[in-house]
Amino acid sequence: MKFIKEWGMTIRQFLLVLFTTFLIFALLTNSNTLLTINTVKTSNETEHINLIKEANNFLDQYVSSIKSAIILLSTELMSFDVINDAKTITLLRNYTEYTNDNIKTLYFIKPDGTVLCGSQVLYDIFGNEHLTQLYEQAISGSPGIKWSNPYYSTLSGYTIAFHTMIRNKSGEFVGVIIAECRLDSLSETLNKHLVGTQYSYVLLSSLGTPIAYNANNNFMPVIENSYPPKIHDSFILQLKQLSKERTNISDIDSLHKPLKIYNSQDNSLGWNIYLVVDKTYLNTTIAAIKRKFYISLILCFLALSIISFLTAIWLSSPIRKLVIKMRSITNISSLTKIENNRSDEIGQLIKSYNYMIDNIHRLLHDVRVYELKMLRSQIGPHFLYNTLSCISILAKQQKLTEVRQTINSLINLLSFSFDRQDEFVELKDELSSLEDYIYIQKIRFGDIFEYKVDIGKNCEACLIPKLTLQPIVENSILHGIMANSSKLKKIIIKARIRNNKLIILVYDNGIGMSNKKIKELLDVTDEKNRHKRFSSIGISNINQRMILYYGPEYQLKIRSSTGNGTVVRITIPCKN
Repeated sequence: MKFIKEWGMTIRQFLLVLFTTFLIFALLTNSNTLLTINTVKTSNETEHINLIKEANNFLDQYVSSIKSAIILLSTELMSFDVINDAKTITLLRNYTEYTNDNIKTLYFIKPDGTVLCGSQVLYDIFGNEHLTQLYEQAISGSPGIKWSNPYYSTLSGYTIAFHTMIRNKSGEFVGVIIAECRLDSLSETLNKHLVGTQYSYVLLSSLGTPIAYNANNNFMPVIENSYPPKIHDSFILQLKQLSKERTNISDIDSLHKPLKIYNSQDNSLGWNIYLVVDKTYLNTTIAAIKRKFYISLILCFLALSIISFLTAIWLSSPIRKLVIKMRSITNISSLTKIENNRSDEIGQLIKSYNYMIDNIHRLLHDVRVYELKMLRSQIGPHFLYNTLSCISILAKQQKLTEVRQTINSLINLLSFSFDRQDEFVELKDELSSLEDYIYIQKIRFGDIFEYKVDIGKNCEACLIPKLTLQPIVENSILHGIMANSSKLKKIIIKARIRNNKLIILVYDNGIGMSNKKIKELLDVTDEKNRHKRFSSIGISNINQRMILYYGPEYQLKIRSSTGNGTVVRITIPCKN
């Protein structure tokens, strides 16, 4: 489980959404698939049961039509006072032609054994050995129309016989009517209703004797090389066994062929109708449904994978941005806010983060301001010591005017530096304080450098951060012109207003410096020489103040050429 804890939020959301939705879809699809399979099975079963019912109804109609013909014939014969052979033969022939679809041959057997036939000539030639047995069955038992088991007749072929005895008006027994049926027409009609690509039929008598069937389908168990196709005896035995068990729907295997059997005796003859269904067809249909189910699952899994992945990325994108932002932090001063256009929980998180960043920036700003104020208020001990030494020497030399002026300059300089009321001063006040500093330095080093100021119109009223120029001029004196012994030393300050910006240039013709030294001067505080300066503020501190107050675009620009001097450019938004 340890590796699971190491997963990111995106992966967890992806897997959670994927497997949750896929599980729900799989359960619903599986339920629908099972319902579809059951519907197919039920529909298939209902269709086959209806076919059995239609076949039973047809058999009843078939029997009813034969019985009606026999009743009509017996009625006419009963109306005869005396049975006339010629008239009876003609009557039998006419009825045979009238009921040709169902009855093949009609017989009338007199009590003396005389046989009259609708096809008398053929009967006289071929005869019919079954008539005696049929006659005995007709006169025995209860009266009414009865029927025989299938047999082969020389005149009618494979047939069954319906027979009944008749009496005349006075109730005397006058003979027996026997009607041999056309089983081929019965088979033709059943073939139309009970034979399809996936099903066929077998019709057995109540004793299990085959009456009609269709064995042309390749799933029917038939004897090999038989023509016309004949049903295998083992299959007939299986069907008989089903009748004994009174099973209406059964699954069997006959000669390695999976079959479903629907059987019924619900007809007036008591015959067994078996609808033989090829289970392979149904199994193929069910397999196709299952195959579609599996394909849909695979396609759904692929689609859900893409959707879940995109959803997980979309949901976790703000958090990932926040994480990337926080991981990229190497300097606390470079913190930036994250764009937020959301109002949900993630939006609240980003809002809190941005609020924290604002607080950090504000605190950093306050810290820098306090640091600069502290540095500004720190007077370099060497500068103070050297200045006081100069005053002492001037006093010994009885140069009271210089002593007074030096003391006033030092007092003004200290007052200007220690004043905590105003962070920004007018340029004229900054230059006035700088004049005091220049005077002290000239007292200390002598009148060895020239100091000039060129201030443009309206520049003196512009506000600049206090003690901006003094550290730059101090750096020019200590590290620029003092090291140059071959030239007339100069420090020139120019100020102009351009595009509502105050541009101040501080020029010296000192020894200059390299680009590497310029970069160090702007980025690193000179701790080594801090005690030698008037205050603890250095060039890097001024640069930080410019960025802090006005932004990165207002940082100091220094151009220098070794041996030719240095120019420091200060750009400040012009504020009065």
